[in-house]
Amino acid sequence: MLKKLSIYLFPFLTYCVFHILLSQLQLAWWDRKQFDDSFYLMINAVLLMNILIIYLWQKNLLGTNPFDFSGTKWWHFLITLGLGGIVFIFGFNSSRWFSLPVTTNTNSLNTLLAYSNGKLYLKVFLLSNVLLGPIREEFFHRMLLMETYFKASPYYLDVLISASMFAASHILPGGNFQAFGIYAIPGALYALTYRLTRNIYWPIVIHVIWNGYVYVDLIGLVIV
Repeated sequence: MLKKLSIYLFPFLTYCVFHILLSQLQLAWWDRKQFDDSFYLMINAVLLMNILIIYLWQKNLLGTNPFDFSGTKWWHFLITLGLGGIVFIFGFNSSRWFSLPVTTNTNSLNTLLAYSNGKLYLKVFLLSNVLLGPIREEFFHRMLLMETYFKASPYYLDVLISASMFAASHILPGGNFQAFGIYAIPGALYALTYRLTRNIYWPIVIHVIWNGYVYVDLIGLVIV
């Protein structure tokens, strides 16, 4: 009974702990109005810690290896290609279908630009937003939530809770339905990818590539 209770409580506990930790780091930075490598190095360390904890939880307590490639099928690539394509189509057209309200992502980027004093610490910023951030989100919103609640639900409740939590984590207080929909739709596509392939690295691939496209101009500055 105690083990079952801990399994159901763990996603909420880990989300609250790391959400509070990241929020406090951001508040401390905004109060100083300084942007430097140390800030994003701390953010990346927290993200990496969260990824590691979820990985160990999944592998040791739930008995699932997040990166078990043995079940990979050739048609998993086709599923990823198809659903990933829909993610990109939605992303390309979201500005036409929605009024694009301010979300946590745009708010963070605007703050970054406002207080960078003309200096962008691109490598550590991109590491958190293009790689570690998406991996952490897929580990939590897809793998952890979908394996804990309504696993393989015939009514796709696992997909619903994953997409809903993913969207809710990206909207600011007082956000509207459009802000929710902008993230719920790709969140559902990532969740479907995970459900159909049973391998977390497929939605990670889509998510990382999409975020890489969003920040492609900044990536270009780093490469050049």
